[in-house]
Amino acid sequence: MEALGEKAFYYVPNIDIIWPRQLKTLGTSCFQNASFKDKIFDIPNTVSTINNYACNSLPSGHTINVPSSVTKIGQYCFGNCSDTILNFDGRVKNIPYCAFGHNNYSVTGKGHKLNFTEEALNTIETIDGSAFRCCEFASNPLRPTMQLNSQHTFYYCLFNTPVVVPKEI
Repeated sequence: MEALGEKAFYYVPNIDIIWPRQLKTLGTSCFQNASFKDKIFDIPNTVSTINNYACNSLPSGHTINVPSSVTKIGQYCFGNCSDTILNFDGRVKNIPYCAFGHNNYSVTGKGHKLNFTEEALNTIETIDGSAFRCCEFASNPLRPTMQLNSQHTFYYCLFNTPVVVPKEI
C-alpha cells in the first residue's frame, strides 16, 4: 500500500497504527479529527506527501513528528490542532495556505508549538498566506532565501526568541 485514501481514519479515536512499509502519501483528511494512542503521531520516513487536511484538527495535547522524507504538504494539513507540539524536519519548498494555521486561537489561546530543524527551515522557498496563523515558534523561522507570498503569514504568532527579518525578504 502506497497511499492512505481520503478520510481513511477520519474521526477514529485512539489509533495505534502499524504503518505499511511502502507508504508514500497521506490522503486528504485521512486522519482529520482522529487521535493517537499515547498522543504521539510519528509519520513514517517513507512518506513524502501529506495532502490537504490530512492531519487537521487533531485533539489537544498531541505531539506530531514529521520526518525529512516529507517534501510536499497541502493546505490545512496540520491546521486547527490545538495545543500540539509539531516537530518538523520535512524538506518542503512551499508552505501552502494555512498549512499549520489555527483558526480558533482567540477562543482556545493555544495553537501549535512549532519546532523546525535548521535543515527544514533552509529548504523553504515560499510561504503562502496564513501558513503559520496562531502558531508558536521555538526559534526564528525566517531565512534570507524565503519569499512571503501573501499577507497574514505569521498572524497572531508567538516567538520565543527575537525575530530577525533578513533584509533580503
